[in-house]
Amino acid sequence: MIAGKDAPNFGEAKNSWLTGTAAWTFLNVSQFILGIRPDYDGLTVDPCIPSKLDGFTAKRDFRGVSYHITVKNPNHVEKADITSQPIMGDGFAIKEAASQSYATDCEAIGIVEQIARANGIAYQKYTNRSDIVGGGTLGAISSALLPMRTIDVGVPMLAMHSARELMGQADYGNLKDLIVSFYGEA
Repeated sequence: MIAGKDAPNFGEAKNSWLTGTAAWTFLNVSQFILGIRPDYDGLTVDPCIPSKLDGFTAKRDFRGVSYHITVKNPNHVEKADITSQPIMGDGFAIKEAASQSYATDCEAIGIVEQIARANGIAYQKYTNRSDIVGGGTLGAISSALLPMRTIDVGVPMLAMHSARELMGQADYGNLKDLIVSFYGEA
């Protein structure tokens, strides 16, 4: 059922399977949290589970073969670097990675930090782990081709690229203030 024009939430689906949300959620959970995803060379198993999870078992049929997969996490580790997690409500995030998978360069960080401090704008830094592939934006590709300073900034959020994203309202305001201050000072 989709809410009609007289409903308070016009266009809202009452059943997630009518919007594509259920299929998208399944894909994200199975391929990117459990990490069981098809690859040209075969089936990849690269889980990204929370540290609280002991592990999991899964069955995956792939190219005519049934795989029974067991992942154990006795040390309760996870891929996220617990020392570098953007927090909603603590300001916009400056994203950087040693692998240069983000567009950010050190000169641009200095400029943006100066503007933010001078104008009392909250910000935080997010640094990707250097021992695993992660991050990466089109900005890194374009910045390699353009002779200009670049920085990858964003607003911390839950469920990025999902049907419903959640972010802190103050972070949006901080990013807007940074952009206005930057162009006002440029």
